[in-house]
Amino acid sequence: NEYKSYLSEREVPMFSVNSANFNVSFKDALNLSSLDASLILVYHVVVLIIALFGNCVVLWGSKKYHAIDLDKVSVYFIEFLAFTDLTIAVTFGVPILTVLISKRWVLGSTMCYVQGVFGYIPVFAEILTVVVISLHRLWTLTCPFSSQLNTVKSARIAMAIIWILPISYVIVKISFRQDAFYDPRMLTCNNSGLIDKKYVTLTSVAVVLFPTLPFIVIVITNIAIFIIAARVKARCNVRRYNDSTRRTCSFSSPVLIVLSISLIFVVSVVPFMVRGTCQVFHIPLPTFFYPLQMEVFFVNVSANTIAYTLTCQRFRSFLLNLLRSILAERVAISRSSMFSLVSMCSVRMRDDMNA
Repeated sequence: NEYKSYLSEREVPMFSVNSANFNVSFKDALNLSSLDASLILVYHVVVLIIALFGNCVVLWGSKKYHAIDLDKVSVYFIEFLAFTDLTIAVTFGVPILTVLISKRWVLGSTMCYVQGVFGYIPVFAEILTVVVISLHRLWTLTCPFSSQLNTVKSARIAMAIIWILPISYVIVKISFRQDAFYDPRMLTCNNSGLIDKKYVTLTSVAVVLFPTLPFIVIVITNIAIFIIAARVKARCNVRRYNDSTRRTCSFSSPVLIVLSISLIFVVSVVPFMVRGTCQVFHIPLPTFFYPLQMEVFFVNVSANTIAYTLTCQRFRSFLLNLLRSILAERVAISRSSMFSLVSMCSVRMRDDMNA
């Protein structure tokens, strides 16, 4: 009934974009000074570079050099998470950068509709991926000898389901003929389901199902993982103390990676949940909160690479060697360029003296 009444009152095309705010400056909408806008730009550029470079290094190093020293299923999940983060960086990070530079939306109606309607597919896929990674680690700790679900085939099925769920939700949203519009407060395009009061039901279900419910599952699962790992560590320390071994036990690398990924996700998604809930129930928020929640959530895309570097020794060695080789190559190119410049200047001076 809601669907029929919604379509009867909205005589709009299936794919429509409201371009009224394209020329609205985000500085005016947020009441920012030039210094504040410059600081946001610098911060976003740093986070975007880390996200693009870091996730490409994770995919390249894992596929070609096996830089992540974990089991095949965990590596597959991490590669899938890096691909999802890279997709979010391209879908949201690059357009936000153009907005911060040009102070308005300059990418046109097509990109606005893609970002406003289809852009949340990788966001929801990332949320569900973190849930699956946490549940997989808990299953591995509690049932270490069960190999029925701990296979790459099962992981691929799980990843396929993860992408099917948000795609199905987006198809339903498209059937409601929502407009895409540019919101200068959030620096991105969005869909009319978040502001249209006739569309509260489906949007409320989406807010509950995608950010909130996975958030609760991730928190509970990682608390259980931490308790189990802490007990295993305590028993290991007692055993080594009885054997007169000075070396102490620590959390394993897979456990540290899952805990760090989940912690980063929990911290970054809280403002996103608050904003979505307030928009569903039409609760006003401070103006500065809109870009804040977007930039805090965007940290999740780049911080996972830092977590791998701190918790995985093989990936840390691979990344350091890669940076050293890049730096050495740049130094060699600079030396070669300097030598060529000096040679060219000496030849010109000699020609001038001969003349």
